[in-house]
Amino acid sequence: MENLNNLSLFLLSDVNLDFIRLNLEKIKDIGLREIYSSEYGEYRQIFNSLKSNDNFNSSEYLFIWPSPEGVSNQFKNLKNHINYHHDKLLDDLSLYTERILSLSLSKKAIFLPLLNKFDEFSNLGLGNMSKDIGYNATLHKVNSLLIDSFIDVENIYLMDSFDWFRQAKLPFDNKLWLRGKIPFSIEFMNILSNAIKDYIHTLNIPHKKLLVLDLDNTIWGGVVGDDGWENIKIGGHDFIGEAFLQFQIEIKKLKNRGLILALCSKNEIDVVEELFKKNEYMHLKYDDFFTVKINWNNKVENILEIATEANIGLDSIVFIDDSKYERELVSRELKDVFVPELPINPFELATWINNLGCFNTKTITNEDKHRHESMVRTSQLKLQKSKAISTENWIESLNIEVSVLLIGEFDLGRSLQLINKTNQMNLYTNRYTESEFADCINNKSNTYYKVNLRDKYSPTELIGIVGLTQDDNYVEFTDFVLSCRAFGRNIEYTMLEAVKLFARKSNKKIIIPEVKKTTKNKVCQTLFENYNFSSVISSVTKKENYIFFEKYRTHLII
Repeated sequence: MENLNNLSLFLLSDVNLDFIRLNLEKIKDIGLREIYSSEYGEYRQIFNSLKSNDNFNSSEYLFIWPSPEGVSNQFKNLKNHINYHHDKLLDDLSLYTERILSLSLSKKAIFLPLLNKFDEFSNLGLGNMSKDIGYNATLHKVNSLLIDSFIDVENIYLMDSFDWFRQAKLPFDNKLWLRGKIPFSIEFMNILSNAIKDYIHTLNIPHKKLLVLDLDNTIWGGVVGDDGWENIKIGGHDFIGEAFLQFQIEIKKLKNRGLILALCSKNEIDVVEELFKKNEYMHLKYDDFFTVKINWNNKVENILEIATEANIGLDSIVFIDDSKYERELVSRELKDVFVPELPINPFELATWINNLGCFNTKTITNEDKHRHESMVRTSQLKLQKSKAISTENWIESLNIEVSVLLIGEFDLGRSLQLINKTNQMNLYTNRYTESEFADCINNKSNTYYKVNLRDKYSPTELIGIVGLTQDDNYVEFTDFVLSCRAFGRNIEYTMLEAVKLFARKSNKKIIIPEVKKTTKNKVCQTLFENYNFSSVISSVTKKENYIFFEKYRTHLII
């Protein structure tokens, strides 16, 4: 993913967006090189004038949000209750979509909010949703058409403008409109600015992977060690308990879409286990957590242990605790961990966690939905390994089966996600858009394989990618990626042996790759520095449908 400091954003509208531009420039972590905004005026005139605007043409990101009247005069006619023509509206909408699609060919991303009213006038009450005269009814129909037009366009990102209006207590400010052609309130523009920042970060910054939670007065009200499991505030008919239950429900949703959960609390383990077992109002269950640190140790030490167990960097962790002391301690000692300030009022928790922005994502894959189970299996593997007499015997006992198969259409989402998210075992740290990755796969010189893993603990799971390019004499790597969850089982060596088999079968030589070194892929550097590409293929036992590598104790399915 590209460095944000090399990118710029242009805000395009027929109203004054200077405040939003200035607001974005003040956000410290926005990270963009430049932010520009169009001048107030008639939308079509503005659009035509921008064709020769260097700032507009050079900006990689566009935010385009005209008023409905800017898209079509027919909305103005609806407001004024004169001469509304639906066919003309559709013609204007077609022109609008064509312009957006044309721009998308030369931009990295276009952020396109759904059309919305920019004022509170011409209110018909019940008539707002009438078939022929209803402004709001027409607006919803037009937005439905826009969604159909852009939903499958890779670099056009639709934004739910209605959500911003729901968040703002007073979205409009008529005084600002009369003074500076700014229709929105300061509150609304702050909400919009944060939404734009979150969208940009979602595209360019990996979302957080692990949520570490405290217990007392964090996911329930009260202190279980003092109050007892039956007296804590969670669910029931207590409005504070209902607020904490609501918070737990939202946390469980995050887990269901791939976030890893861990507990870190100063408590007695038997007291906590009893609560999870007996309190029927608990929405989060004990086995929802990948690992549990219930003890009286320093929380910094506990979080470091959690990160090691999960094999996840500290910059992928969020820590939530009601104690200001604990938050400040973790923030000071573990600067890469994100430690947000909790709202004082528990009624705000459910909304607050959804608005953090650090868990936002473009897609949710099947692997995301089963990440918790995968992490638990990995933990079981480590436990079994610690009890094994030797690493070799432990690996062989797993009955590891590795399949190296051509990437199919249904594998594209997971494959792209794996390449873009993996840091540790990533040969070149390539980052692709959907279209760029499709071009790589469709290039006749390239061959892209998915690497599936199955063992006695795990069902088949896509955990690696091998990309190769070749000519008449040589085979060269374009990508080599392996999920960190597969480390320690000789999967990476099995993948390289498979490449050797491919090269030998094709009577070609392998060009030894030079790892693109980063601070996070040292394990990949070590692998390729020590691996001998010129050696003969490791001793094998061939069967009808697999090859057993005796050195690595793994099976390659053929």
